[in-house]
Amino acid sequence: MKTWILFFCLFFASCCNRQTQSSDHEDFYRIDFRPLVKNKAQEIGLNEWSTNLRYVQLETNDSIRIESIKRIILNDEKLLVIHSDRLSLFDKEGKYLYEIGKKGDKDGEYKRMNGVILRNDTLFVVDGNYDFTRYNWQGEYLGKLFCPRIRHTLNFFLIPNTDLFLGHVDNHTGKKEVRFVFFRDTAAIKIVPNLDKYEPASLEVAYSAPPEMKAFDGLVPAFKEVFNDTIYQVDEHLNLVPYAVVELGKFKATKEAMFACTAEQLMKKWDFFNGKIALAAIGEKDGIIYLAHHDVTDPYTYSYDKNARQAFYQKVFYPDNSYEFKEGSTFVPHFISTDGKYLIDYEIPENGNNPVVVLVER
Repeated sequence: MKTWILFFCLFFASCCNRQTQSSDHEDFYRIDFRPLVKNKAQEIGLNEWSTNLRYVQLETNDSIRIESIKRIILNDEKLLVIHSDRLSLFDKEGKYLYEIGKKGDKDGEYKRMNGVILRNDTLFVVDGNYDFTRYNWQGEYLGKLFCPRIRHTLNFFLIPNTDLFLGHVDNHTGKKEVRFVFFRDTAAIKIVPNLDKYEPASLEVAYSAPPEMKAFDGLVPAFKEVFNDTIYQVDEHLNLVPYAVVELGKFKATKEAMFACTAEQLMKKWDFFNGKIALAAIGEKDGIIYLAHHDVTDPYTYSYDKNARQAFYQKVFYPDNSYEFKEGSTFVPHFISTDGKYLIDYEIPENGNNPVVVLVER
């Protein structure tokens, strides 16, 4: 299965009734995984779990080798694979087309890639110098867009029907005063303070697990912080409104653990999740909310059917092994296409062949 590498400063982060919040806001969903994760996950074949599935093996050559996939964006017939500080474009059949942008110091290049945002037909590369480097799907450079100079604002949510962004400040040190910033260009419209402070076990170790916040893929606008129970939306007054609350109880990984390890523990690849679960947002498709463990080696799919008001904890197996996936590989939807049609995962064959993107309809 897939793995991500830890650095000192990591860069990459049952049934229930719909209940009413005790405030002026509308009601939200309660997603209770506690009765499920203490038991063995339901095991089900991908061909039974889905209605249609496709395997897309990516074409590579000497100039394009894919080793570490960070994100996949499927937009119409365009398949953008974000990997190793590169944006490689493929068609929906896996044929390699061209690169979008380039890492470097020249005009039209980005210094580093801290993430990618898609707004309409513009790709925003989150650069390291408080700016976005913008391209279109043809790879043309569209200029820079500068942001408020609030350090470690790395993860973003697009405010629907506006030109505003919500930026989330990754709390690398445990002492950040800003949690969220709403902004347009360099103007900060509204600040949401960070009320939590953490003391690292060692001054030599201050690291994070980005993305600490992830916006939904697909058609439903919402986002979730990895170590927060609440999935939020934003109302017309720029208030954070609970859309759903995830309950893990004693199985929940807490953010305090990120600051509890020493340098010695980190060198031994200490698991700061400590065997517990930190769920990241994937998105919503056809009334089902999908989440996944922030540890991408976790083989389980977490979902909640809003219509049935039921949570699911499942291990979804591939129906065959014609692509020679690693033994025990499972389908875990880590991305959703922009049109909300496909759940997306990928696998790296054990035989060293090119990565395979898995597209699933349900």
